[in-house]
Amino acid sequence: MPSLTAPHKLRPWYFVLAMCLCWVVGLFGATSGCSNLSYLRGSQRLPSILEPGAEDPSASPIVRSGIVRERARLQALGERHRQAFPLSVAQLLLSMLLVLASGAALGGRRHARNLALQVVIANALLGLADWVVMGPVRDAMASAVAADGVEHGLGVLPDLGREASVQLVRDFQVWAERIRFGLLEVGVFGGALFALTRQRTRQFFAAVAAAADSSGPSDSDISPP
Repeated sequence: MPSLTAPHKLRPWYFVLAMCLCWVVGLFGATSGCSNLSYLRGSQRLPSILEPGAEDPSASPIVRSGIVRERARLQALGERHRQAFPLSVAQLLLSMLLVLASGAALGGRRHARNLALQVVIANALLGLADWVVMGPVRDAMASAVAADGVEHGLGVLPDLGREASVQLVRDFQVWAERIRFGLLEVGVFGGALFALTRQRTRQFFAAVAAAADSSGPSDSDISPP
């Protein structure tokens, strides 16, 4: 029977790691969703630093590539406003819920495990929907970065020529996005679902509930005051 005196001792390390990663992903997701909404709701005018021709010639290739990538992303989002706006709203709301749910679960709040499971699944489904719907946005970013890099001599391979070099750099960008998707949606959310459904995690929350029942109402409850 789980200990009533020290339920935190039953908290598995992989559960702690999974919830910390979810908290970080949720924080970045909320920031990204808020930024996208701010752009989509406004005049959709690019910031001055992202305007074509505003790149600093002395900037490093990494900085220049980041500016070109972000400019292409925002322009592509604006062209797909009808799809991008509701997805950005959902990203903002679900990411905020992910931050709250993972924090509550990590702190051992009663009933937080079930909430965290639902929120993780919802964020994973949203990530899958975003991946399918926003494919043209990723393609626009990859094409812009590849064309700009080759134009400025950053990705030209002598044996291939310009067109083949652009295609090679573009393919690299596409695969980088696929790896990011695998690490985020599959890795983080899949790992969170694994951690939340393990027997040791169930025992931890059972101990939390038992300790709360033995001591009466406390901060272990996730319900609002």
